[in-house]
Amino acid sequence: MNPNRSSNLFDPERGETPLSLDEILTHLVTERIGRHLTILEEVDSSNSHLAREAERLPDGAVCVAELQTAGRGRHGRAWTSPPRRNLMFSVLFKESSIPGPIATLIGALATVQATRGAGDWIALKWPNDLVSESPDDGAVEKKVGGVLSETKTDRAGKPFLILGIGINVNSRLEDFPEEIRERVSTLSFLSGQVWNRNWLLAEILNRIEALWKSSEAIGAESIIDEARRNCSTLGKQVRLRIGDQVIEGEAVDLDPIGRLLLRDETGYVYPVELGEVVQARRIT
Repeated sequence: MNPNRSSNLFDPERGETPLSLDEILTHLVTERIGRHLTILEEVDSSNSHLAREAERLPDGAVCVAELQTAGRGRHGRAWTSPPRRNLMFSVLFKESSIPGPIATLIGALATVQATRGAGDWIALKWPNDLVSESPDDGAVEKKVGGVLSETKTDRAGKPFLILGIGINVNSRLEDFPEEIRERVSTLSFLSGQVWNRNWLLAEILNRIEALWKSSEAIGAESIIDEARRNCSTLGKQVRLRIGDQVIEGEAVDLDPIGRLLLRDETGYVYPVELGEVVQARRIT
C-alpha cells in the first residue's frame, strides 16, 4: 500500500467522529453508486430502509447507518455495533441482472481490496464473512465483517437488489459481548490505527462500482477468480451446516456462479450453494 493511501486511510483524530457527507463525496469517484447517499443517525437496518424507499430512490443509492436497532446478517442473526465506530451501509441496485451470490462476492472483494492496510490476512470466508487470519496462528479466523445481499420486488413487480455490508472498524474488543470476543476482531485492532471511516466507505463504494461494471461488461469470471485468490475457505477440510444437516469435505474451489465445491471422502466433487462453515482446518 502506498504512503499516500495510508495517510488517507488512518486518522487518529477520528475515533468516534460522525460520518461526513462532504468528506465521503470528496473521495468518491463513482458514476452512480453513492451519488445519492443518506447518512442516518439511527435506523432499524440500512437494508430495510432501502427496501422501503426503493421505488423513489435512484439506482446506486446508498444508506449509511451510525446505529442500527435491528441490523441483521444471514439467517436473520442480529448485527450489533456501537454508534460512530464502524461501518454499516447498503447499496440499492435497480438496473442490474447480477445474481445475489455474485453481488455478495463483489461486496466482500471490494471490502478486502479497500482494507489492505490492515494486513494481507483479511480474507473472504465463504459465503459472506470477512475474516482475519491471525499472523501468529493462521488457523485462527476472527470475524471482521459480513455481507448480505437481498433480492426483492417493488409494488409494481420490478426486481431490485440490496447489498448490505457491516464492518468492525474502530470498535474496541470490549464493545462486543463477552461470549463472542474471542471470535471477532476489528480493523483498528489489527492495524493498531484509528481508521477514517469516510475515506474507507468511499473507497469501498468506488471498488464496488468498478467490480460491478466489470461483471456486467465481461461476466463474473474475473470476480470468481479474484474470490478464489482471497477466499480463506479453499484448501481446507470444512464442516458445513445446511439447515439441520452437517456435511464435511475438502473445499477445493468456487464454481462459475460462486458455489463452493466440496470433495467428499470418496473423491466425488459437488457444489454447495448455501451453508455456513462451522469448522475449517488446513490440510497437512
